[in-house]
Amino acid sequence: MIILRALIVLLMAAPAFAAISYVQGSSMTFIDSTTQAESTMTVTAGNTLIVACSESDSTCPQVVVDTQNNVFTKITSALNYNDVGVADRCATVWVATVTTSGSTRITCYDTVNYNVGQTGVVHEYSGVNVNSPVDVYSSSATVAPTANPTAGSMSVAQAGNLIFSYLYSFENPSGSGNGTERKRYASAAMYNSSQDYIATSAGSYTANWTATAQYFPFTMIQVSLQDSNPAPPGGMWSGTGSGTIEWR
Repeated sequence: MIILRALIVLLMAAPAFAAISYVQGSSMTFIDSTTQAESTMTVTAGNTLIVACSESDSTCPQVVVDTQNNVFTKITSALNYNDVGVADRCATVWVATVTTSGSTRITCYDTVNYNVGQTGVVHEYSGVNVNSPVDVYSSSATVAPTANPTAGSMSVAQAGNLIFSYLYSFENPSGSGNGTERKRYASAAMYNSSQDYIATSAGSYTANWTATAQYFPFTMIQVSLQDSNPAPPGGMWSGTGSGTIEWR
């Protein structure tokens, strides 16, 4: 019997962790005759689509569909009232996992009120948790004009999450507040502005905007989408140990 005594050192380097990445985005073209907004994109299976659409009416967009039969889930909506108490501005945000790669036409439309038109934006991201994409969300709307639209703060669960915000107003604002936003602006019939950034740690986050010209009332939604594979603290496992190896 041969007995070998050795110091065993184990060092496991951190595996590669997929971060959420922006793929592409587009405005949704206003189509008045059918009360809908559309955008055609070539998408990749496993990626995530965020659709934000709005209308100048009290009825929020009820349906988002596409020609690839992806399932769009409504995250939340926000309804605004004008200065005489009439609901006149609504926004909704939807999320879907792409099941089939290829070209798809994404449509947002209102099945109830056919006298208003839809506008919106759509964005594609990779690296979002497809099993549980939504972490948390918040929304707000104002009647009075404001220079600094915000949806308030929300508590993000982990570093690496995507923070996406959507603003529906009557002017083109600029992103501000955290210093790391990437503005994803696209406009259709009305101004639809979106921005995103990646959370650097768990905690409270607020996506802000700054009006660039005349101030208007606004409707705003922000959403945190979960990273599919967040890195553990430190990003590495390591260990040492000693023992006896016996050959019989």
